[in-house]
Amino acid sequence: PWDDKQNYVDFEKDFFPAGIVHFLLVDEGRNILSERLVFSLQKSALAQTEVRPDRENYLAREKVDMDIQIKDINGNPMSGNFALAVVDRTDVKPDTVSNIVSTLLLTSDLKGHIESPLSYLQDSRSSSYALDLLMMTQGWRKYNIPEVLKGNVTSALPYNLELGDEVSGKVEGLFSALKEGNISLLALKDSLIGTELTKPDRNGRFVFDKLEYPSGTHYIVQALSKKGSSKVFIELDPYKSFPAPRIGCIPRIEKPHIEENYMAKMDQKYTIENGMRVYNLAEVIVTGRRERAVKTESPFYSVGVSKVLTEEDVKKGHFISTYDLLRRLPGITITNNEVRYRFAPVMVLLDNVPEENFDFDLLDVDDIKDVFYSPATSVGPLYGSAAGNGAIVVTTKNGFVQKNKMNSNMQTIMTLGYQQTVEFYSPAYDTEAKKESVKPDLRSTIYWNPSVQVDESGTVHVSFYTADSAADYGVVIEGVCTSGNLIYSGEKVISRHSDSY
Repeated sequence: PWDDKQNYVDFEKDFFPAGIVHFLLVDEGRNILSERLVFSLQKSALAQTEVRPDRENYLAREKVDMDIQIKDINGNPMSGNFALAVVDRTDVKPDTVSNIVSTLLLTSDLKGHIESPLSYLQDSRSSSYALDLLMMTQGWRKYNIPEVLKGNVTSALPYNLELGDEVSGKVEGLFSALKEGNISLLALKDSLIGTELTKPDRNGRFVFDKLEYPSGTHYIVQALSKKGSSKVFIELDPYKSFPAPRIGCIPRIEKPHIEENYMAKMDQKYTIENGMRVYNLAEVIVTGRRERAVKTESPFYSVGVSKVLTEEDVKKGHFISTYDLLRRLPGITITNNEVRYRFAPVMVLLDNVPEENFDFDLLDVDDIKDVFYSPATSVGPLYGSAAGNGAIVVTTKNGFVQKNKMNSNMQTIMTLGYQQTVEFYSPAYDTEAKKESVKPDLRSTIYWNPSVQVDESGTVHVSFYTADSAADYGVVIEGVCTSGNLIYSGEKVISRHSDSY
């Protein structure tokens, strides 16, 4: 409440969290009369980082043992997680445009492009003035604040929160939806790597959510009645793939500035690993003719068909699903499992029989003999307007057999899954033979670890080996404490002296 006898209201700066703060002036009816955005830069929100290498300088291929300590503003240890990069400062210049602090506290809550966001966070009067102007020009609301103040909060999210993979479907008994029973999911990748259990709702619907398995994992979903009978029917929902990208006008990209030292080192590295660069500049004339051999026996093949995918292409491609195969046809796009030609819906002819709203998930890709897109000039005279945009013509080897028809109570599916991480390579010169190797070490990134865990002691130990070039190494640390404090440090420099002293 604002006492109307006073002309102003005082706030303690330490009261506000770090980042962008919205000031709203509202009346008794909770209508917004005025609003203003300000930026609150709280030093207490930033963790204090101390980097302590075991020596002041190092020779080539020497081991660096380094302790990193994370503390709050009062010197108390803090736990958290951060990314660590050690780079050759001769080749890789420090980023003076943005870091984790400017990204999380400033640019993520502003609209439009912010040029050099770090320049607004400098400790100077000019930076503070420029930052205040930025708040008045590029601030925006993430939420409908007027409705929130009146208590009209939207509880339903327009999109479900993604916490992992999801497999859903419906089970039915002999005469009605299966209200009681047990549904199991087996995750297999070379061997059994996980199991999940759930039960259907009153309509027979079920969902396995928060699934966290690597890419290439097959799920086997099985349903049993309450008494353990397998005389039930299970149907899985189609797996939602990513929408097809639309490539618009490509903006002009200015030629980036490339450091000469870095390019010279990379050129030397290429020569060592591959030998002398060879450029063949002699004139080459390529001639060819269109292949006229028909790869399909389908009556809908014509000279207008641009490409036919055969079972040989299926074997070479190792496709996960029929949708992956169809994406290889020119002009074909797939959005939410809907197959289109140049973004227009097309007809499906399966073994020369038209199929309406055909689900390609039911067709095993290994059962396909050939597939191609037939233009409207070939299929239109027979099927009329239904084939006005052409048709996808699929011929199977032995007739269409619905995929995963092992048992009526069992289905299989393979979703995207997560990509397994690859560890960053960092050589270890832990023997004299490795140290005396004649192969040059021309690394620009000396060490990189995307996930360094810090426990309650606030201190973590890391080690790595120096490269051959004599240069200063920059140490960059970015992360977040478990308490929410941001971790950033980019000032520490480790010296890699010449071996001649």
